[in-house]
Amino acid sequence: IRIVMLKDIYFLNTQALTEELKSGTFTEIRALKHLIISTIIGRFAFEFPVVIEFSESEISIWRNIFGILLFIVSGFITYYGLWLTYQANQKGDGKDFFLRLTSLILPIGFKLVIYFMLIGLVLGFIATLLVSSLNTVGMVVSVTLLFVATVVFYSFFYIQLRNNIAIISGHENV
Repeated sequence: IRIVMLKDIYFLNTQALTEELKSGTFTEIRALKHLIISTIIGRFAFEFPVVIEFSESEISIWRNIFGILLFIVSGFITYYGLWLTYQANQKGDGKDFFLRLTSLILPIGFKLVIYFMLIGLVLGFIATLLVSSLNTVGMVVSVTLLFVATVVFYSFFYIQLRNNIAIISGHENV
């Protein structure tokens, strides 16, 4: 990959990208670059960036229950997040939804991954303290905290996506 390919990609500056999309100067080829990079990064980082392994078998049922529940909840969040984002675009100018969507996924997701990695470090430390002091109860509390943090991560991603597309499309009731 040539470094030149990365020169016009927004990794963190969502506001500048929003302005370019709003003015109509952002091209489809640049949106494709954003989609490619976000897909590559998403394969590695679009989950809460902390994994806690427990050695006791009695926690595995809790982990499995939370895993299934997280799959269901994240599916609902993704469905309604994208649906509400689409509606915000339609209530505005109704143009270029997929261009806007594919362009914004990268800087919004990248920024959130950085924030949640920092939060993940704190939660990892808290989980260690909980497990060492409360044993099995600490494990259940730790898994619950990670579940809630992941749901917040997904929700915040789609809220940011919707808000930026609403700004771009001119929809004022965000």
